[in-house]
Amino acid sequence: LLVPGIKLEPLLRARVKAGEIANIEGDVEAWIQKRLWRYRNPGEPWEVVTDTGAVHLIQEQATRDGGRIILRTDITALKDNEKRMAELHAHLQGALESITAGVIIFDKNEKIVAFNDSFRKAVLPFSARLRPGVSLEEWVSHISAQGHYGDVDPDFVAERIRKFRNLETVEFTERWPDDSEHLIMARHYRTPDGGTFIFREDVTAHKRIEERLRHAQKLEALGNLAGGVAHSLNNLLLPIMALSKLTVDGLPSASPSRPILEKVVEASLRAKDLVARVLAFSRQDAPRKALVDLRAVVNAAVRLARSSIPPIIHLESGIVAQPVPVMADTPQIEAVILNLVNNAVAAIGDRKDDHANGRLAVRLWIEPFGPSAKPGLSRIAPDGYAVIEVEDNGIGMNAATKARIFDPFFTTKKVGEGTGLGLSMAHGIVEEHGGMIEVDSTLSKGTSFLIHLPLASLVAEAVPAATEAESRAD
Repeated sequence: LLVPGIKLEPLLRARVKAGEIANIEGDVEAWIQKRLWRYRNPGEPWEVVTDTGAVHLIQEQATRDGGRIILRTDITALKDNEKRMAELHAHLQGALESITAGVIIFDKNEKIVAFNDSFRKAVLPFSARLRPGVSLEEWVSHISAQGHYGDVDPDFVAERIRKFRNLETVEFTERWPDDSEHLIMARHYRTPDGGTFIFREDVTAHKRIEERLRHAQKLEALGNLAGGVAHSLNNLLLPIMALSKLTVDGLPSASPSRPILEKVVEASLRAKDLVARVLAFSRQDAPRKALVDLRAVVNAAVRLARSSIPPIIHLESGIVAQPVPVMADTPQIEAVILNLVNNAVAAIGDRKDDHANGRLAVRLWIEPFGPSAKPGLSRIAPDGYAVIEVEDNGIGMNAATKARIFDPFFTTKKVGEGTGLGLSMAHGIVEEHGGMIEVDSTLSKGTSFLIHLPLASLVAEAVPAATEAESRAD
């Protein structure tokens, strides 16, 4: 059929009739007319599939004398390769999506090639700029300028790119849309074609666990040391207390030596109390827990606090109306609350201005456990947790002080006024109850302590009801 002189239209009809042109969809006549129109109006190349399944690329070019040159190229192998590459890309993308950590891949020219959904969600506010072809420098500069890394030095972008090229493992802080800060670890790996992929992971929770472990180890070591010292002090105090008391009792009431020895007795009693607290800290006895309504415990602590705080400080309390069932050692939890209240009173007294407007609040409420739960509370019972808050508008703390407040023997009080054991013991008691204590403080504005305790997995009816006076908000 293909001989010099034959026109295109009869050639097409003959080939269609002979079955040489396959995969014609719809009306044959319409297909022939469309093919003739393409011949008379050459434009973009197109693909056709032969009766054997081969794929040909048709390209047409007009000649100077008004004729046409038709190029027909077999691209079957190329199409097969494209199909295999698409399947491979789908498999790789599936593998990327199966990784919970964020992954982003750059080519050898430092242009974005691919990323998984975990990475996209981590940088969601900036995801409009997250697309293939964007350079590393453009991407890092953009999210840095938008405050994603918090307050950074002017050379941050250049330093970040340098570490990328050197395949260094880096840690940095990200500021998320909810204004929370997260510690991110990014590891860099070279690909066979000279590209780089970044494996990023939020290690905030891991760092908290490491800090808690270090704190526990420090407490254990200091507890052992304190226990030995306290036992020795206790042995020394016993004769001092006994002999001083006997001497005082044997003196006439008018004796000039009596006030002096009474001060010795008073000082030895204070020393005995201090030794008892050190011993309690060193033993770290397990709490004797029982099922209680936490409302009654908090209300009892508030009543005790009211009788001891200065009248110029306004104490308010807000206690949830519904029962709050927890497994707790009542005296220990009361001691924790009172310790926090005493610290709040001292913080208000340390303010340089007139503290006549001193405010102290003790609150109790229930938080259901769910996606909005704070990091670190995943081990809290699934029924939710009770939250006790002690808040004041005292002098507050700076970052350095806040980082050490739970360390044993650390105190900001004057010599003779504080032992540095109160908050460390409170921390240990809350930990023994399966809970968590955290602090938020701003210098010159005040401090808030939050105690989280797991709710008991029992129906509220099983909890002894608090009295009306105990359950109402003071």
